[in-house]
Amino acid sequence: MGHCLAAVGRATGYCTMNGAAQQTPIVSVVMGVHNEASEIVATLESVFAQSLSDLECVVVDDGSTDDTVQVINEAFAEEPRLRLVVQPEQDGLTRALVAGVTAASGTWLARIDAGDTWHPEKLARQVEFLNGHPEVGIVGCATEETNLQTGQVSIRRKPETSAAIEQTIWRACPFIHPTIVARLDLVRQCGGYDPAYPCSQDYDLYFRLLALTNGYNLPEPLACRPTHGEGSISYTRWKDQVRCTLRIRWYYLRERHMPLACYRVLVPLLLKLLLPGFLKGLKQRLTRLRS
Repeated sequence: MGHCLAAVGRATGYCTMNGAAQQTPIVSVVMGVHNEASEIVATLESVFAQSLSDLECVVVDDGSTDDTVQVINEAFAEEPRLRLVVQPEQDGLTRALVAGVTAASGTWLARIDAGDTWHPEKLARQVEFLNGHPEVGIVGCATEETNLQTGQVSIRRKPETSAAIEQTIWRACPFIHPTIVARLDLVRQCGGYDPAYPCSQDYDLYFRLLALTNGYNLPEPLACRPTHGEGSISYTRWKDQVRCTLRIRWYYLRERHMPLACYRVLVPLLLKLLLPGFLKGLKQRLTRLRS
């Protein structure tokens, strides 16, 4: 996975477990996990190995039934920057993120998912950019993605400038969610994550957040992500994601009184939902006609 492997080395200098930071951290890293025992350690090691060390990591365990909590407790028993929130029953990623944002105390909110790792300079680069551009309240970055089935490595980028992001948001999500760093006060001001959306919760958040501030994406791949092909959430839950994305676009088109011509951005999503069923039905009818 290229240079990002450097971010996975074991951090040292742990002191206590699950303790709150002695002072307000610069960055609160928030993640929701469910049955991630096999991937969580490498991810957290890359967080705690950041050159910007003034951080806390709020991990919300969403009712895991494997050894996720035990693995975290054992691997990071002396890490004072870890804050572990355990939800006894699974309630979904969105509600886990709501709990994480509520518990966060930093100036900046960062996201990461289990299985992802960061370049050691990721947070430092993003916070430096944000401090130098006060008009920007959220910044993402490119990712280096490895297909675990084929081994193929690719770079994924999102639109860079605020203007490009504004043009893109009606057609696609303008950030890679586990790369963002955003002003925590603005995230809370705009309402945070909405539990009404079990999927695409970040897409909904960006519409509201970008009404308050500008966004930017650094072109450098400062995060590494595995992709699982047909085993990924995006693949197995694609209908749920499409439905949520459709609801989100429909809501903001109406809420912002967009011209009727803008509603064409709904067409690709409707086709994704309706076309597979139509083609399946057509195939069945053709099979019956041939028999």
